[in-house]
Amino acid sequence: MSRQIAIGYQAPFTSDLEARVRVLEARLAHLTELVEAMTRAVEQKP
Repeated sequence: MSRQIAIGYQAPFTSDLEARVRVLEARLAHLTELVEAMTRAVEQKP
């Protein structure tokens, strides 16, 4: 069974991996902005 999986496996292209990294970086930046905004909102509450 493992031999069949290994034969059918194709490593992703570098360009695909780079695209995935760009998407993850954008998501991380967005989440960071949200956390910073939430932190400012909590700090400003009386």
